[in-house]
Amino acid sequence: MIRFNLFGFPITIQPFFWVMMAILGNFMFPPSPGRQINLEGIVIFAAVGFVSMLIHELGHAFSMRKHGGRNIRIELNGFGGLAFFQPDPARPITRWKSVAISAAGPVYQIIAGLIALAALFSYIRMGGDSQYVVRLLEPFYIISLFWGALNLLLPIFPLDGGQILNGILGPKNIKTTLLIGILICVALAIFSMIAFPSLWNLMIIALLASQNIRMLQAINKKEKGEPTQ
Repeated sequence: MIRFNLFGFPITIQPFFWVMMAILGNFMFPPSPGRQINLEGIVIFAAVGFVSMLIHELGHAFSMRKHGGRNIRIELNGFGGLAFFQPDPARPITRWKSVAISAAGPVYQIIAGLIALAALFSYIRMGGDSQYVVRLLEPFYIISLFWGALNLLLPIFPLDGGQILNGILGPKNIKTTLLIGILICVALAIFSMIAFPSLWNLMIIALLASQNIRMLQAINKKEKGEPTQ
């Protein structure tokens, strides 16, 4: 486990974060014939993935600080990352502040991805031929744009899109938010099986759906006065 501070935010990197980066890096940089793994490609992917995910969580953290959050901290884990904070009683977090906090992370990440994409195009147009520059900027903009857009546009808990939808609908409509998330997961699973058949994609979608189903079940049990454990 790695811990450090950046911009006044305590940051923790869980070991499984690097495992996830290694698995994804192996997909993006498959081994050449006769080799078991592309170690260089995996290391590059892990490095740029770390920077991209950190930018995402810093976006949340800066927005939390702006809107009165206290004791803000960041954790990078096997599912990407999380930013935590304690609200200031003197500056309550309204629904629209919550929406702004949720949107800040993917927006920061998408902007970083667009900057990297523009830098890559400029470098190539100027005649740059270093493969290392390309191999750094290319996965960075892909991760940043894909993960940022995925989080921003899909209204599924615990993705930022789900948090944004819940902020718009209001906490009293959390069940509606979760039902929408479950339906979208079903639609994504069907679309994935038809257009992009992949066990990995289905596993991710199933994980998201199961989280929404468990949250919905816990709320229903609480409403009925049943134990949630």
